[in-house]
Amino acid sequence: MCTCEKCACDVLALTLNSLPVYYVTSDAGRQYIQLNSYKKQFETDVEVALMKACVTVKASPNHQQ
Repeated sequence: MCTCEKCACDVLALTLNSLPVYYVTSDAGRQYIQLNSYKKQFETDVEVALMKACVTVKASPNHQQ
């Protein structure tokens, strides 16, 4: 895929927009997101979202070559 700044920003935007938002406002919430099982699942979710975004941008870049 193209590695220009515009495509990289598009990949990041698509990735972040496809992931759920996690706001933590308490110590209990902070402890919950620190659990290893939660971290591993979230890391996997981020990797999958990133790969999907790369495929999307590669198939349809938002600029002229």
